[in-house]
This record gives sequence, C-alpha cells and structure tokens, in this order.
Amino acid sequence: ISIIAILLFFAPAWATSYYVKTTGNDANSCAQAQSSSTPKLTIASGLTCLSAGDTLRIGAGTYTEALRNNVPAGTSFANATTIMADDPANKPILRPTGDYVVHFSNTSGAYIILDGLDFDAINASANLAVIKITEGAHHIRIKNCIARNSNSGHGLLISPGGAGGSNFNEIINCDIFGNGFPHSGNPEHGMY
Repeated sequence: ISIIAILLFFAPAWATSYYVKTTGNDANSCAQAQSSSTPKLTIASGLTCLSAGDTLRIGAGTYTEALRNNVPAGTSFANATTIMADDPANKPILRPTGDYVVHFSNTSGAYIILDGLDFDAINASANLAVIKITEGAHHIRIKNCIARNSNSGHGLLISPGGAGGSNFNEIINCDIFGNGFPHSGNPEHGMY
C-alpha cells in the first residue's frame, strides 16, 4: 500500500466554517458561504451546508428563524456541530413566530453546541419554553446565550421523555429571564 493511500485513509476530516449575515444571499453556494464576504442570508440555508464538526457563524442582527430539529448532529463534543455568533460582542437574535425558538426532540439531536446567541420568544405563539430539549436529545451544550420572553412558559425545559431520556446536556454562562410571568401573569421557571 502506498504511503499516499495510507495518509488519505487516516487523514482527519477538516471542520469547515460557514457564514450567515443579514446582508447575505441564499443563492450563494456552500463553498461561497465559507467566506464571510459571501455569506448565506438565512440560518436555514446555512444549516444545509453543515456536517458533524462544522461551524455556522451568524452575523449580528435579527433573524425570524428557529432551530427546531434542523441542526445536523455531531459525533462527539470534539466533533460537534456548532452554531455561534460571528462576533461574541454582538449576539445575533433569533426571534421567530410559531412555537419554540430552539427545540431538539429526538436522538438525532446530539453533540450540538450553541454559543453566543440571543433566543427571544417575544413573537412566538403560546409555547412552553424558549428552549426545549426532550425525546432523547442529548449532549447539547448551550453557552453564553440568552433565553428570554417566553409568553407562557419556561426559559429552558429539559424533559426526560424518549428513549434513554434527554441526558448529558450543558447550560453554561447563560442569561435566562423574562419568561412566563411578564406575559401571561403565570410565574414559570427559568430552567425546568
């Protein structure tokens, strides 16, 4: 066996970063979206470029989009799929309509890192949480994020439902506030 064949067989897969900005264009290919000067316009379009180990870097601004079982799973935290603020000082705001802003509800939701994002449920319909992890989703790491303005529920809900429960999730350095009581008159949990 040649040395080149051995090196190709054992070569690690290289993680790739893709960009989304409010000034982007979804007609840009995934190859083009690897440059911050030719980003995608929507998070949904950027997510289609991702594989385990890749990163989606989201520019500052407000996006009327959600992360609802549409993030490709990673294989470990060393090879996680990461969705993060391009500039940690300017958190992008995800402010969708519909239900949850973030919802992972099956075992394919695993080894995902959300970093530096502002999840705002102010425009969401009657929901139970800004962020919901259930039905066996596991190894979700949420750090440096904000979860706010659930109109009738929790800031974060982790439920044990599903095969094996929703275990091994991490919430690190997050601000969770303004959920339930300010909107519905019913006090709810920041984290439940």
